[in-house]
Amino acid sequence: GELADKIQAGEAYRAGGDSLSQAISASPALPPPQPGFMVPGFKVQGVAWPSLFEPRHLLCGPHSGSPIIALTPRGVGALVRPGLQAASVAEHELSAEPFALEGLGEWGPLAGATRTQHGLQLLTTTGKLLHCPGHEVPASGAWPCQE
Repeated sequence: GELADKIQAGEAYRAGGDSLSQAISASPALPPPQPGFMVPGFKVQGVAWPSLFEPRHLLCGPHSGSPIIALTPRGVGALVRPGLQAASVAEHELSAEPFALEGLGEWGPLAGATRTQHGLQLLTTTGKLLHCPGHEVPASGAWPCQE
């Protein structure tokens, strides 16, 4: 009706004597954004993920440029090194290195994860807390995890 037409047209609806409309008209304008707020210049880079990879957890490192780890609930992972270019796909696309979390299977799906100074900490849906020592995926492609 009339209200919808006014809203679509960008007009403020004011009923006579309406305290809400008086409060809206009396409220000050929003201040301009602070310098540095939503600064342009973020680089978006594509990632060549492994086939059928559907991660639910994303773990960032403690420093800018640290490898990023993506994990599925079943313990399949991929490590992305932000500073390295993958020449095989496209000039600005990164390549994800697949790996597996060894020892997760017997404790159920992954519910949450974090990176610490000692490695990965995992929490399963059964309530088990697991530790995966180290900061790099072993050459074997299986990152060992234990209680």
